[in-house]
Amino acid sequence: MKISLIGSGRWASNIAGLCLKNNHTVLCWERDINDDSQFFKHAKNEYINLSAYKKCGQLTFTHDLKKAIKYGDFVIISILSQKLDELMEKIKLVPNFSNKNYCLAMKGVQAETGRTLSEIMRDAGVDKNNIVVMAGPGHIQSILAGEKTHMIVAG
Repeated sequence: MKISLIGSGRWASNIAGLCLKNNHTVLCWERDINDDSQFFKHAKNEYINLSAYKKCGQLTFTHDLKKAIKYGDFVIISILSQKLDELMEKIKLVPNFSNKNYCLAMKGVQAETGRTLSEIMRDAGVDKNNIVVMAGPGHIQSILAGEKTHMIVAG
């Protein structure tokens, strides 16, 4: 399966690793062209090294949001919760964005309005049946160490 991963922080890089280890291809999007993260530049950070996947083309990167949304069979969003509204304003400009399946790999509510992340997605035009939320006490260090962890995906 082709996965679009929106975000390139520590949690997003861990999700990329899990997807890649399960034989999916991943296109990772980062918003800021002028401030590439270490993960975006080198496919590694202090927690994970996915450079081998980058070398073989299974992991690619882009700053082009339209390309990222179109690419994936599934779109995983892992950004700061308070930035989701702003992101969805940009995603709404991508033709057929609402037909994609989305996974919100983030937590919280919008501080100003109290809206949940799923509500923000629905308000942007994504059908509730195309949204799942991944949550739980998963910690990057535990997952990378191969320890049992429990995550819930619901939608």
